[in-house]
Amino acid sequence: YESLLPKHASESISRNSKLYLASVSKPEAGVSKAYNYYPELASKYNVNVAMVNSTGPSDNFESVGRSGTWNYNGELVGSLDENENILSFELWFY
Repeated sequence: YESLLPKHASESISRNSKLYLASVSKPEAGVSKAYNYYPELASKYNVNVAMVNSTGPSDNFESVGRSGTWNYNGELVGSLDENENILSFELWFY
């Protein structure tokens, strides 16, 4: 939830961050929002973004996985499906 709030990101990134890492538990609707929001965040703040989502039952909903990473240009550079898996990616710093 917090990772999709602009104030949370701006305060975190204002500390000269090169990576915004969001560990989340999101259903499909939340992941769809994230896949729209995180590329904009990455390019706006010139920062790499990684969203790590859980899979399976979470509170009163199903977390759907689909973890993803975006480079500082907002380009999706890695993603997973709804299955448990490991996503590795290379970070480029400027």
